[in-house]
Amino acid sequence: MIPRPRVLLRPKERLPKGRSVTIALGMISNHGLVLCADTQHTISGYIKTYDGKVDLHLYRDPWIAVAIAGAGTDDYIVAAQQFLLRNAPDGKNVFEIEASLKAKCLSFFDEHLARWAYYPERERPTVELLIGVTGKNLYPRLFHYAGTAFQDVRGAKAIGDGVLLANDLITGATLGNYTVNQLCSFGIYVVAKVKRGVDGCGGSTHVVALRKGFDFAFTDQKEVDKLEQEISEMEKVKNRELIDVIVAKPLAVSWQSEHRKTKAKRLTAQKSAPEP
Repeated sequence: MIPRPRVLLRPKERLPKGRSVTIALGMISNHGLVLCADTQHTISGYIKTYDGKVDLHLYRDPWIAVAIAGAGTDDYIVAAQQFLLRNAPDGKNVFEIEASLKAKCLSFFDEHLARWAYYPERERPTVELLIGVTGKNLYPRLFHYAGTAFQDVRGAKAIGDGVLLANDLITGATLGNYTVNQLCSFGIYVVAKVKRGVDGCGGSTHVVALRKGFDFAFTDQKEVDKLEQEISEMEKVKNRELIDVIVAKPLAVSWQSEHRKTKAKRLTAQKSAPEP
């Protein structure tokens, strides 16, 4: 009997998961908060497109504004935003609203993400959110959600693929007394640095700002691009000045050729010295 040829089965290729955001940054001070994000949507090795990433929703009863920036798997981030923003957060004060948002995030996790727990980590969908809230009778608050963790953000928080560089830039920054306009400028600077330094980050920068009293603001894209260009030119000048200072610093260097010459001179001196 002639044996049947073996048929090699090729594993089915899986389309890589789309990343809905590559860098997002939230910052809060005594005057308000700012959410910034790049606008590049990337499917690694396939395509990249551009879209705004900070989602702002306004509610009348009660008067509350909620802004959300997300990082992770695109479809699940959209689902999370819709889940959280379908209705206004319940509560009359910041503590009740925080509890309401936390409960919604954990409910979303139970319904959409927990069932993936037995899959390998790289095959699970991921969702990470920065949530800014303000209202007529509320001071602005900034929250961070990831997995089952929900926390109040003090200062600044970065999420996404460019988080390492962003954290390096915001570490040590004292943001407490910055105005909202100053936070916008600083956020644009951080996101611009990440876009230039991290593969996969890019596009324009989207900014949403919130203040007390149900006050919110957007930025003009032309003004954002202009500021990024000015920051880039300033950095070039500062970098050249820094390089000049660095190269002027003395450093002791031991050259092998000089070491051989010194050794040869020492041996010659020993040979020519009179015997005792």
